[in-house]
Amino acid sequence: TAVSCGTATITATVGNTKATYEVTVNVPVESIDLSETYAALAVGQTLQLEASVQPSNACNQTVAWHSSNTTVATVASNGKVTVVGNGTATITATTDDGGSTAFCTINATVSGIEDIANQGITIFPNPVKDELFIDSETAIQKVEIYSITGALLLEESNVNEKINVSALPQGLYVVKLYTNEGISSHKLQKE
Repeated sequence: TAVSCGTATITATVGNTKATYEVTVNVPVESIDLSETYAALAVGQTLQLEASVQPSNACNQTVAWHSSNTTVATVASNGKVTVVGNGTATITATTDDGGSTAFCTINATVSGIEDIANQGITIFPNPVKDELFIDSETAIQKVEIYSITGALLLEESNVNEKINVSALPQGLYVVKLYTNEGISSHKLQKE
């Protein structure tokens, strides 16, 4: 029974007859996920991305990191992202075994908060206490609320007019609203 990755020599002896077999155990990588898939950050901020290789017992869990735009964000060999300028960069993690990839989009601004056209969508009140109301010309398929560091904190599908945000602590957030027409992002302050 295989217990770990590598090569083992198996020897069987019966009387004066001896047979030797070399067995190699290799559990290949099937996929990779990142701890974050999106982050809105300010210039100078950092974000530690964690890669999760599947299956967890894959033999070669080596991951290479790459930034699509090093004038916006750089990434170290351990997945630490540093924002160095305004703009957008895609951080890619690629497994050495099999070339599986996962991505994290970094949107870097001076304040770290995006200001994207709202596509006819209004959120109110802002600042909010417990319930966030959404006024939209089109149906909202999904709402995601991110921390200022890009961590997904709340996700709801098929939202009608309001979403309960009472569990969120005070602070600044990014609200992403998904419709048939695209994605709308908004700044949100929680009281």
